[in-house]
Amino acid sequence: AVLVIIAMLLPILPWGWGIFMLTRTSLQLLRIKRQTQTAINNYTNELRIQHDHFDALFDLSLDAMINIDDQGIVLAWNRRAEEMFGIPKQQAIGIELASIIIPPALRDKHRSRLQNFLRSGSESLPTKRFEVIGLHSNGQEIPLELTVTGMLKKNQVIFHSFLRDLTERRQHEAQIEHLAYFDELTNLPNRLLLIDRLKQIIALNKRKPQHSALLQIDLDHFKELNDAWGHDQGDSLLKMVALKLHDCVREEDTLARLGGDDFLI
Repeated sequence: AVLVIIAMLLPILPWGWGIFMLTRTSLQLLRIKRQTQTAINNYTNELRIQHDHFDALFDLSLDAMINIDDQGIVLAWNRRAEEMFGIPKQQAIGIELASIIIPPALRDKHRSRLQNFLRSGSESLPTKRFEVIGLHSNGQEIPLELTVTGMLKKNQVIFHSFLRDLTERRQHEAQIEHLAYFDELTNLPNRLLLIDRLKQIIALNKRKPQHSALLQIDLDHFKELNDAWGHDQGDSLLKMVALKLHDCVREEDTLARLGGDDFLI
């Protein structure tokens, strides 16, 4: 409407054309400004959505995710880290990482590695994976798998750490190893572990002038008892015999079950 009025005044006003061009330019600039602001708002909203999405993923991760700066100060601490170390996010942010989740005996080593990397002048740290020991707030040590990477951000190296609790894996490995080397019924060393210890004692006897004794024991009429009273009663007897024999040997001796009712000391 403004442009129409100015256009009607052009024939009678010598300076009307200048006003017309100035007004048109102003309106164009205003339109561009509005379009630019709309684009900025849309981009800002998109960034906010992406940021919220990242925060959700950060907190829902099955691994503890911790970011620290080049001084070892905690910058980010997700929900899994809270659960793993028993330390709320509010208490962790701004605190030196080594002082809260690394056992005291290993803290100086951690700080030394951090300083050595910074002195090297590198701007990024290739992704590396380690097995380390962490510390829960209750003082319990935790076996961890650590994946760490570093990158330069605003002239400062930021370290991104991903930690996975290995406690269950270690327990499963221990159970598998126990089943491999110990008799399931009596919990005594089995034939495989016995052979290993025999090899050790034979090697020791070769180095030192000493002797070792080997005693094999079985139970008379065990088969008849097992057939008459059933395998459950036979197993109970084997467990009882294993306990009695265990009480009769020294700590440095080996008592093993070869199988059936055969034992070896």
